[in-house]
Amino acid sequence: MYLISILLHFGITLSAAFIPLLANDLGASLVFIGIITTAKSFGSLASNFPIGFMTGKFCSRNMLIIGILGLILASIAYAYADTPQILLFIGVIFGISMSFWSVTRLDYVRQNIPAMKRGRVMANFGGILRLARMTGPVLGALIIDRFGYSYLFLFQAAVIGAALIILFFFLPAGINEPKKELRSEPIQNVLKYIKNHRRTILASMIGVLGLTIIRSGKNLFIPLWADSIGLSVIQIGLITSITAALELVMVIPAGILMDRKGRSWSVIPTIVVVSIGIACIPLALTFQALLIVSLLLAVGNGLGSGINMVLSTDLAPAKGSGIFIGMWRSLTDGAMIVGPILLGLSAQVFSLAAAPIGLSVIGLLSLIPYLRQFRNKK
Repeated sequence: MYLISILLHFGITLSAAFIPLLANDLGASLVFIGIITTAKSFGSLASNFPIGFMTGKFCSRNMLIIGILGLILASIAYAYADTPQILLFIGVIFGISMSFWSVTRLDYVRQNIPAMKRGRVMANFGGILRLARMTGPVLGALIIDRFGYSYLFLFQAAVIGAALIILFFFLPAGINEPKKELRSEPIQNVLKYIKNHRRTILASMIGVLGLTIIRSGKNLFIPLWADSIGLSVIQIGLITSITAALELVMVIPAGILMDRKGRSWSVIPTIVVVSIGIACIPLALTFQALLIVSLLLAVGNGLGSGINMVLSTDLAPAKGSGIFIGMWRSLTDGAMIVGPILLGLSAQVFSLAAAPIGLSVIGLLSLIPYLRQFRNKK
């Protein structure tokens, strides 16, 4: 599963940082660029819950194969996209396919990994994503600079195809199957569980939603801001990769911290540091300055490596965990949609430099319910 994840996320990160630039080249407005950037989240939002319900009904291996096939086809379609509207449609399909992978993998971890080790396991998955972000954007920028966007997406399809080959030939059919007695649970029972634990779930959810909004806004704003101050795609790729390297270094201590000291030791500093960092981006007018601010963001983001996945699996019931995780991911994917759209609207109405201030405030405000819950537990 780790090896498949490495190939999958490396393939995805080859192009992720450059989708906004491609949309801009195809003539999209700032608002529509924000919508295109969140298209994957639209797809995930629509599919997370039904996929979560399916995890208790169908073979997990087959669901993973369907998801990766969808990612391959979407990558090929990206290579021939010639309008912003087509980019939006492909992004939705990409998000649906990614949801098959993400929800199924999280449900497996919930069923098989004890809570005392789950922080480190999820941090490792977060580390895999950061490793991909460290290497993928640089190679992606080089491919764009030398060959163009079409070759980038075809290479992406080939890398994800390698992940599918490993999954198909080396992952046994039953390795990702929950125990039979835990496979399914009526949705009414899951809703009752949520009602009985609503305070803890709500406080954690608000904190994660705020963090997701500012994270997604950051991912859109940094390449757009870099482009506005005249940086090249090579420089943008370098910033993305260097900051991902710093986040990768923090993965192991972040996982140990979550398991030994508690999840709050990750949630609280992550939201505070990322909120402050995104507010500082408009002050960065050179490559060096933007790199420094991005490194600050990397410190905060690294502290929260895997925190969304950890909280969703911690709070999920033993029975019906797939349904709960699907609901959780639908909400967080909705937050991923909100961040870039708010950023795009703010940039359109005010200015690109003023746009991240509102996101920073949202992040800090989202911490209030979590701090109250944390204080009550203390």
